[in-house]
Amino acid sequence: VRDGVRFKLHIRYPQEYQDEVEAALWAWETFGGIGARTRRGFGALRRIDKGAQHFPCAAVQQQISSRLQKYAQGEWPDNVPHLSPDMGLALRFRHNDPYQVWLQLIDALRDFRQYRTKGRFGRSLWPEPDEIRVLFGTHKRGYKLSHPILKYVQAKDQDQFIFPRGQMGLPIVFQFKDEEAGDPPKSILEGPEDIHRWASRLILKPIPCREGVIGLAAVLDIEGPGLVEGTLKEQNGNRTWPVRLNQIDSGEWEETIPPLQGKPDVLQAFLRFFQTYKRNKK
Repeated sequence: VRDGVRFKLHIRYPQEYQDEVEAALWAWETFGGIGARTRRGFGALRRIDKGAQHFPCAAVQQQISSRLQKYAQGEWPDNVPHLSPDMGLALRFRHNDPYQVWLQLIDALRDFRQYRTKGRFGRSLWPEPDEIRVLFGTHKRGYKLSHPILKYVQAKDQDQFIFPRGQMGLPIVFQFKDEEAGDPPKSILEGPEDIHRWASRLILKPIPCREGVIGLAAVLDIEGPGLVEGTLKEQNGNRTWPVRLNQIDSGEWEETIPPLQGKPDVLQAFLRFFQTYKRNKK
């Protein structure tokens, strides 16, 4: 990973497009970056020319919101993630070192995605592992049937298999540590049919401010349902199953799955988790 890279950007454009150019540059600087994995904070930019404006860290969220009101108005096609004035935003973890801010952001995402009964080493409190155990018929192999997620998985409509973390980006590889002892084989969650990849609408990024750097978590808006269905595939076999990636019809699952904290939307649940997250440095 390279950091400290500097470059100059020269742009020529007709005067009538100045507002559009300014909007694009601001959005790129604030939410984007250079290279791959920019939605996870890689390639983050910091403007350093004389025209750069770095606001106090406490004012960054208000400044972003006001720019979104100015620049992000308009109509969008269905199922296209985009900036909007009402998109979810949260900022935390101010530090002088952008790398330390980035670590906090990524640790928050990891701990949310790996939400377990005993920190990082307990049993998952997400439904996907037990859904896979049920699909492969291994859910009664020595597991506590009183586990709340397994009870939920077995009690709900058996025609609906719920994989909410698919909303955080696809594909997802599921690999159990005890496959030789009877756990399910490695499987992959993808989109339906020919949609193998689906970019996450969650953006994590260190943002420069007057006193240093602050961490941004933002969720791109979307018109329409987004990606509703996915496909679970056995990696070294022919079996596939259709699964659901968003809220099921009953409306009860967000109360049953602890990481969602009562939120039917996984990404909004992450924002709530993010706002109170305390990093375990171990």
